[in-house]
Amino acid sequence: MRPKIAQNTQHSSDIALLYMAYLASEPEKLGAFCNQSGLGQTELTERLQDVAFQGFLLDYLLQDESELLAFAAENNLKPEAIMIARSKLPGFSYDS
Repeated sequence: MRPKIAQNTQHSSDIALLYMAYLASEPEKLGAFCNQSGLGQTELTERLQDVAFQGFLLDYLLQDESELLAFAAENNLKPEAIMIARSKLPGFSYDS
């Protein structure tokens, strides 16, 4: 059995990768992400297993409430579960 922290990180990674698949299924959205991030599609593929990059993916998602709600609904997730997942990946900072 994996430690609880590893399980939390794995679940967070799964959500980030699910979001990447969601983006990839819509070329216009993937193009917008590539433009904003400065990464090409080849670079995206190379970075997918990097947990810091996965955190960046979820940061990108969390910037747009309508996108967040659409992604959450399509994947049967609560929007707040995505914020929790983001908090388990490197680079998370909460400024109140």
